[in-house]
Amino acid sequence: MTREELDARADELGINTNSRWKDETVAEKIAEAEAALEAKDTMPGGAFDGSGPVQGAGEGAAPIKSSDPKQPPEGVLTVVGPKKGRRRINRHFTPEPVKIPLAELSDDEIAMLADDPKLTLSGLPQD
Repeated sequence: MTREELDARADELGINTNSRWKDETVAEKIAEAEAALEAKDTMPGGAFDGSGPVQGAGEGAAPIKSSDPKQPPEGVLTVVGPKKGRRRINRHFTPEPVKIPLAELSDDEIAMLADDPKLTLSGLPQD
């Protein structure tokens, strides 16, 4: 993508860019915003409480609420990593969103991902 295309996409997503930012930085911000939007759209029942980022999950992470607290959380965790990539829980995370069904993750694995400041999580279940 050209810088003009990146800036146009950032404007569509409501991202304020800085002319001094590198193209890669703008692309990372776009990827984070798209992952957050995609996760919001794929949450069961459209559940999104708009409470914002989860501690340690990075910008754009949106927790979900289960309609029945007795039921295990359903859905998909979307993880976006840094430009150079990051390995956690035997998986590789890059700026390309990675979707993981919550049923495949243990509580410890979710905590490891949530505690990593280099990863952005969307669809994280609330305690």
